[in-house]
Amino acid sequence: MKILLIRLRLIGDVVFTTPILRALKRTFPDARLTYLVERDAAAVVAGNPHLDEVLVVPLTRGWRRLRDDLTLARRLRAERFDAVLDLHGGPRSSWLTWATGAKQRIGYDIKGRSWQYTRTVHRPRGLQPRHSVVNQWDLLEAMEGWREPIANPARDAVEMPVDREADHRMVERLRALDTDARHTLAVVHVNGLSVVHDDTFRVLFHCPISFLHCFRHVGTVRVGHVHCKCVPVVWQCTQCVTHAGARDPCSPRGRGAV
Repeated sequence: MKILLIRLRLIGDVVFTTPILRALKRTFPDARLTYLVERDAAAVVAGNPHLDEVLVVPLTRGWRRLRDDLTLARRLRAERFDAVLDLHGGPRSSWLTWATGAKQRIGYDIKGRSWQYTRTVHRPRGLQPRHSVVNQWDLLEAMEGWREPIANPARDAVEMPVDREADHRMVERLRALDTDARHTLAVVHVNGLSVVHDDTFRVLFHCPISFLHCFRHVGTVRVGHVHCKCVPVVWQCTQCVTHAGARDPCSPRGRGAV
């Protein structure tokens, strides 16, 4: 049995698909598993022990994107997969799922794309008190021959073996910043800032200490996705730190004053 899994991006979303890989091998130990992913998130699954092959999707634009997708579609169809799980649900992933011609093409019931699947699964819209791993587990339950119970966090944890190439790139990047194992790092992940004005972005990230102090004073901030309505609040808080009489926490005399 040949199974293709498609999750093109992003890094965190690809991480949340890894419990499915282990579960598939547990249920179908003789199956050949192939994972289709874009380059930026490929390192997450490159060393996964449950995968037989990782295919990296070219990230191009315009007519080159069309050319590359047609080439990729022909390659996927030639593989003659028995089942395809579209864990992504986007326009590109749904089309590639359809292009495989697999007997089982399973995806979410998204308007305008459902026709590309042989079986669809309902995906709740908006924020729900349900983990992404559980949502994706619904796709497994639509497969022929699937008998496993619902996902169990203790048994079906996420996994990401260290990718040596990615690890080396990170070490080199930190070294260029004069940072090594002696230093303590504070990592702030803020996604969705493409909607933020350049001046706002500069103020928010010019001084990491000010930025962290700002978030301490903001009532509700979603790390991972920042709504536009949060930005003026953070902006105002940053302005208070740097312009309203408080000492700049990045300066030698002001550090720790806020």
